[in-house]
Amino acid sequence: MASVKLVLACLFSLTLSKPAARNLLLHESLEGVPAGFQLVAPASPDTTLKMRIALVQSDPASLEAALYDVSTPSSANYGQHLSQSEIEKFVAPTAESVQAVNSWLAENDITATQLSPAGDWLGFEGVFTPSNSPSSIYDLSSGVFLLGQTHSASLFGGTDAVRTARVNSEVDEQPGDSVWQSINLNQKIIDVGLAVHEHDLIALVTYKCVLHLSLLVTINVMPAAINIHLVQLSTGEYHPAASKPCIAVCEGPFVPGECSLSVEIVGNRLGLLLNFPFTQIEPCESAFYLIDWRTGHPYFFREAEHGTYDAFAFLNADTVVLPNLHLHTLELCD
Repeated sequence: MASVKLVLACLFSLTLSKPAARNLLLHESLEGVPAGFQLVAPASPDTTLKMRIALVQSDPASLEAALYDVSTPSSANYGQHLSQSEIEKFVAPTAESVQAVNSWLAENDITATQLSPAGDWLGFEGVFTPSNSPSSIYDLSSGVFLLGQTHSASLFGGTDAVRTARVNSEVDEQPGDSVWQSINLNQKIIDVGLAVHEHDLIALVTYKCVLHLSLLVTINVMPAAINIHLVQLSTGEYHPAASKPCIAVCEGPFVPGECSLSVEIVGNRLGLLLNFPFTQIEPCESAFYLIDWRTGHPYFFREAEHGTYDAFAFLNADTVVLPNLHLHTLELCD
């Protein structure tokens, strides 16, 4: 089967181009791999793709009428078939169409060549790279779609930044180049929590390597500091209501990709549950933190044997329930 690389590449931007600012209209989108295609792998960053552009033909209705005319026995023009030049006059695009397409291509440093005698097909080729490579982090909450992005070509490169877009009906009415907003803290992001309607808040949990020789356990384990960054979603800046916009959580041995966590925000309280399920080092406990995100002060902290907790839920703004998997009980924290 044919590869789906070409389809995916349509989502990418040319490496040699810088698109001009304009309002763009979505023409078509695909929710899955189309029939006859097979998902093989992401396109290589240096793949050269040949693209074709079909321009609107100037008078296709008259061409159809002329073809019927020369094909109808009762017509006076029966058998008088059209010449190549006569057909090209019907299918050739208008000068305005040609100018509009070539101007857009030129704005993006693309030069197209004419592929058909009538000029209704143009072609160009170039090297396409993803403008944003998605990571494993994603979320959809309160009309906001969040997608992590990585700067690494590795499948395990982690998340370097997040992009958000409002997906409600108001998006189509807002002018601008893009509905996407990027948040980059220059730290690796482990997970995020959203409180969009309540606080216009996104909490990003990050890790950052620290050089403490006492924490160097093995060559595969690095010491890292885990922090919570409180960002105002609408601006991408640190949240003005947070007196400590960056809250230090803990510091210790860390293996990228081997940390699972949950983060939720209700009212002024932020809950964070940390687990290191695959790390064969000490300590590797389950740790739950309940923090006042506005002040940065801790409300509650509980640490238990590894695997004791793997989820939590707010019953209300003041009470959290922690299912204890070892004791098969529900623990209430307030």
